[in-house]
Amino acid sequence: MKSRQAWIPFAVVAAWLSGAGFAAAQPQVPPEGPTVSMNIVGPDKHSDELTTHESGLATLDVNGHQYGFRPTMHDDAGTKMTITIFDMGGPGQPVRELAEVDLTGGGAGVTSKSSPAFTVKAWKGTQKNVQQTTRR
Repeated sequence: MKSRQAWIPFAVVAAWLSGAGFAAAQPQVPPEGPTVSMNIVGPDKHSDELTTHESGLATLDVNGHQYGFRPTMHDDAGTKMTITIFDMGGPGQPVRELAEVDLTGGGAGVTSKSSPAFTVKAWKGTQKNVQQTTRR
């Protein structure tokens, strides 16, 4: 009977080690990309700030219709970006691409050549890193 009890700690350790080895062999899920914030001025001249991760999709409701905005960063610093604008459709309607806006991250807003038109500013991160200057 004592020989059986001597094997119990060994069995517990062996089971734990095989489980730990299995967990370590699991593929890692890649983290979402960097955060991108966008300031969108819609056809109603209302300004909204949207935040999503790079290549994610943020949506905006304008007069009861949904539009999507997908930021793509072309460099790690977020200085060159493309914002793709989508008409999210409605019941029984497909999602369709309206426009692509190329812009400088943290720079001036760029107006899309779409109908409706949107003016888009974007920057990497959740807060603008803009230095404000005061003129006297």
